Amino acid sequence: IESDGVELAIRGADVDCDGVVDGEDLARFLEVFETTGGPEADVNHDGSVDFFDYDELVRAIEGGG
Repeated sequence: IESDGVELAIRGADVDCDGVVDGEDLARFLEVFETTGGPEADVNHDGSVDFFDYDELVRAIEGGG
């Protein structure tokens, strides 16, 4: 059985998916965190959106992640 190819994208700290990790990602993270808690804010991919995701995002913005 053959099928079409699949594209997998792992965003990590690029919450707004624009190819750059910056303050806009932080703004989008906070928006999602305070409303839906959606998977785009799960920066560390552990299945939950919490302060660990915030910490990882801030480290990435500061250049350490």
